[in-house]
Amino acid sequence: MSHDLAALQPIHVGFTNCFPIDTGDGLVLIDTGLDTDQNWERLNRGLEERCYSIKDVHWVLLTHAHTDHCGLVHRIKDASNAKIIIHQLEAFFLRQGSGHRSANQERFTRLFLEHGVPERLVQWLFRMGSRSWGRRWEPDPGLFGAEPGHALQWDALAAFEAAETARGGPDVGHAMPAGRRDERHPNVWRFKGIAPDITFDDNEAIELGELRLRSVYTPGHTPGHACFYHDESRVFFAGDHILKRITPNPGVYFVYDQYERRSRSLPDYIRSLMAVRSLPCTRVLGAHEGEMPNMEYAVDRIVMHHERRARTAMSAVRHGRNTTFELLPVLFPALRASGLFPAIGETLGHLDLLEEQGQVVAAFAGGGYVYHPAGA
Repeated sequence: MSHDLAALQPIHVGFTNCFPIDTGDGLVLIDTGLDTDQNWERLNRGLEERCYSIKDVHWVLLTHAHTDHCGLVHRIKDASNAKIIIHQLEAFFLRQGSGHRSANQERFTRLFLEHGVPERLVQWLFRMGSRSWGRRWEPDPGLFGAEPGHALQWDALAAFEAAETARGGPDVGHAMPAGRRDERHPNVWRFKGIAPDITFDDNEAIELGELRLRSVYTPGHTPGHACFYHDESRVFFAGDHILKRITPNPGVYFVYDQYERRSRSLPDYIRSLMAVRSLPCTRVLGAHEGEMPNMEYAVDRIVMHHERRARTAMSAVRHGRNTTFELLPVLFPALRASGLFPAIGETLGHLDLLEEQGQVVAAFAGGGYVYHPAGA
């Protein structure tokens, strides 16, 4: 059976694109969406509109273990006994569920303190939980004022915390932009871990009925992120590796919960982008937003964004900003509290990248890392 994916359309499960493909022996779903009743209804309705039911799902193929991609797997498995498939390294995070940050609180605390983040701010980050981790779309106060060199505004953090407390306690949910609002749910970003049924490695054929996809290992956004390529149609399922407008965040992870195996996500991410840049594609289908018809343009847009930011970081290091935290207001002058955690991670990522390129040298002194221009 030849599969023509030229007309494939996603089911919009909230803000996540879930791709259902008829394999000739049941359906495969690529990613799922957050675990909410509303998303479950959307998924079932989308399948019914395509003349299928949830019981027709035989496989769930996951690009990575973020909750907005795997949240519904428990419901799908209970309803259809579908097999869950994910990259072998990402399987660790899928089993762990959404508790990676809380399970690694001591490691994150050590990492942030070693990179100049004030202890008071580290405590605030963990006290606020997922509310300070990119979960809100509503504007909140800026942290650094109008000037890049402005000191951290503690009153802005206090205002954010007070507003979030008034909204109903921790993990109150995720509000989408106007016109695409998801329901509020107290556990919307929590995911109980699950063991996959099948794992794969890089460049491995994934046989799904009469459909054959090829795995493309793309670490960066997460350590085990993977994309999928259909050779016949030249369709590329990009997950969060490449998106149309958003620049995916290279996160900070401790692989197998080991401090010494802290991910160097941004260098990995740039390598992964360049590895797929020349892949011949008719369609590039991201897990969010719309599709991208041109792989090279999509990759170059993201790479150039990080190159510009790296030049800014290098200039700041030359001018005496020598820690991750000191670089934060330079790279993210308009930073708000809801983006603080990923912004710290990306700033560290730029220093990792500059160090790998031989432009800066890291030295451990006085309990923390300082960065200086190479040869200085």
